[in-house]
Amino acid sequence: MASVFVAGASRRTGFELVRRLRQDGNRVTAMFRTASEQPRIEALGAQVVLADAFEAASVERALQTGGPWDAVFCTIGGRPGDSPRIDYIGVKHIVDAAKAANIERFFLVTAIGCGDTFETLEPRAQVFLRDALLAKNQAEAYLRVSGLSYTIIRPGHLTDDPATGSGVLTTDARASGSISRAEVAALLVKAWQSPHTKRVVLSAVDRAKLAPSRTISEVTL
Repeated sequence: MASVFVAGASRRTGFELVRRLRQDGNRVTAMFRTASEQPRIEALGAQVVLADAFEAASVERALQTGGPWDAVFCTIGGRPGDSPRIDYIGVKHIVDAAKAANIERFFLVTAIGCGDTFETLEPRAQVFLRDALLAKNQAEAYLRVSGLSYTIIRPGHLTDDPATGSGVLTTDARASGSISRAEVAALLVKAWQSPHTKRVVLSAVDRAKLAPSRTISEVTL
């Protein structure tokens, strides 16, 4: 049984990831800010630690709860119009705390649209997501030079549909389409278990929902 730490675990992709990790029998500590979400996370069998990712000391204390950790998963993200953006500041604090705790494996969820995938977005999305993508790009860059053994996963358009089993990871910067949060969670766990995903940046899409429909090269896990 592995011990893992999930930051941003109270909702959406983070919640689905905690569910998947617990189903596989892992010991999970889930970090988030809102106490009202605690009962449903604890119902999955995870330990909860409340912390504010905007505050470096709060994050550092959270990562000192339990452990040692086999991996840290960071799924935090802001909402449209947020300022400042947790997408960079929060990630930076979590990366720093992971380094201080001597944690080797770090998984970061960002989005298709970051880095060399920007041109896959429609012009309206490029404008609408500009601030979020800028912060996520900063977070990716910070993690890449951190010295941690990282895996960055950029999902396509996220939905709340059930997992399909047809999610794939690819280095193809032109890949785009939708994918469910539950499927992203499944791919994160597979990437963690794979020896081929260290220090890589991958897009996550559902092969049945590619846009436009075409063939992409899939990463072997």
